[in-house]
Amino acid sequence: MHDRKELLLLLASIGSDTARRDIAAKRKAVEQTAGTLTGIYRRDELNQLREDWPA
Repeated sequence: MHDRKELLLLLASIGSDTARRDIAAKRKAVEQTAGTLTGIYRRDELNQLREDWPA
């Protein structure tokens, strides 16, 4: 492959495919773990943390 255009198109294609796989893997990890911490924290815990945090 001696043509710069062909090389750039190949690199762009490979990069695009890799990015799609990475996004799919991250999405799958989120879907698999979604809701696993439900009920771990009290309802008002976030508000309490915010009140304790300096402005």
